Amino acid sequence: MYRTTAIFHVIPALYELARARGRPMTQLVAEAVQRYLAIEGLMPEEQRQEQDPQQLEAISRIAA
Repeated sequence: MYRTTAIFHVIPALYELARARGRPMTQLVAEAVQRYLAIEGLMPEEQRQEQDPQQLEAISRIAA
C-alpha cells in the first residue's frame, strides 16, 4: 500500500529548491517524476517537458 508519509523527509529540500527557483513545488516534483520515468524507459522522450539543465542537476541531487 502506498503511504505518503514515506516522502515527507524530502519536503524541506523541495520547498527550498522551489523557492530558490521561483517555481511551485508541484512543478518541480512533476518534472522530477517525468525525468525518473524517462531514465527508467517508462516515458517516451517526446512526452517529456523541456527542462533547464540547472534544474535537472538540482533535481538529481535531491533524488540521490
